[in-house]
Amino acid sequence: MVLAVLTRRAGLDVNGADCYASTVGGVRLGEPATDLAVALSVAGAKLDRALPQGLVAFGEVGLAGDLRPVTGAPRRLAEAARIGYRRAIVPAGSMSEGDAPKNMRVIEASTLPEAIQLGLTGS
Repeated sequence: MVLAVLTRRAGLDVNGADCYASTVGGVRLGEPATDLAVALSVAGAKLDRALPQGLVAFGEVGLAGDLRPVTGAPRRLAEAARIGYRRAIVPAGSMSEGDAPKNMRVIEASTLPEAIQLGLTGS
């Protein structure tokens, strides 16, 4: 589903590509919160651009290319900051005032194309 949304909504033609995603230790990616991270990884591979070191991303990707908040955003960000991540891309509406860890820059995006732009160009 993420590949179809990348093609249709973000303008990245991945239809003819073989796509494999693997995780450390073979963890299964069944939780919708992994959608955004997978989409950014595939977009980076397609565009031949590396995601910046220290970037974490989570959120559900909808069929219309919208990003949907997931539960526990402050807890997820706190853990990411604890293990060294310093920048995060999350769906708009995920954060309340003061939820972001002090040593982390949290950027909210509303759509998958916006998140790709923010993740791969930093702007």
